[in-house]
Amino acid sequence: MSRAFVAGASEWSAEAGPPRAELLTRTQRAGAEFCTRILAHVIAEATARALVEPSTIPWVLGSAVDSPSWLTPDAPLRRALQPSSGVGIVHAGPGTAAMCLVEAIALVDDSDAVLVALAQDATSPYHEALAVAFVLTAAPREGGLVLETPVLRRTRESTRRTESEHPLKALLDVARAVSVGQPTVQTVAPGPPDRPERWQIELGRPF
Repeated sequence: MSRAFVAGASEWSAEAGPPRAELLTRTQRAGAEFCTRILAHVIAEATARALVEPSTIPWVLGSAVDSPSWLTPDAPLRRALQPSSGVGIVHAGPGTAAMCLVEAIALVDDSDAVLVALAQDATSPYHEALAVAFVLTAAPREGGLVLETPVLRRTRESTRRTESEHPLKALLDVARAVSVGQPTVQTVAPGPPDRPERWQIELGRPF
């Protein structure tokens, strides 16, 4: 499938205040890493807005950091998300956001809904913690927007992102655009800033 409809979205940044992380039990929240709590926060919000139970749908989780402890099989968040098939973990550095969407949109054909969620803690060079989540569907919902499969496009020098730009910033902007029903287009750097191509993530209205 080359695109999917957005049934629910959520984003967390420091502006939102402490994450609620209601997907985890009180005991799990008390011992959870910060990335786990912000990821649980956006997953719970996005699935609630899409009217789906997070443990019943396939998911794709992503982090720009390779093999974070909060995505290990025995981590509390992984135990809360236990569909039997169509699961994936994505670590692709600056290209993580685009690669997660590519994986999730590919799963939509075989599922009523797919969850895609990403989080990044405040580590150099990104300097701030961010988390985003989307529930994608094959069928449109009233007022819903469409995410196209990300594509690599050559960009002008003035629009290229640097290595210090947050790998989830483009998806944060997309999630905020979904919340107000305003289509947007963002790009995400797939590698070093001297590369001429960038991932284009396009959000639009269905036709």
